[in-house]
Amino acid sequence: MEHQGVKVSRAQFEANLALKMKEAAFVEDILPLVAPEMDKFDFHAAHERVATTFVSLLPGKPWKREESKK
Repeated sequence: MEHQGVKVSRAQFEANLALKMKEAAFVEDILPLVAPEMDKFDFHAAHERVATTFVSLLPGKPWKREESKK
């Protein structure tokens, strides 16, 4: 993306990933990439690990999730 002159902030990346996590098509696209021996793959645990291990290293401030209105 940098080669194309596109920059994405940490907050933008986190917000986009949160939306994708709600889409069944995204989950369906990811599962074939998981090693076959991982029959007990926990998609949400994997998301948390990626978010805390890698996404947290992106420059910028974290995304401020909108609180649900009661």
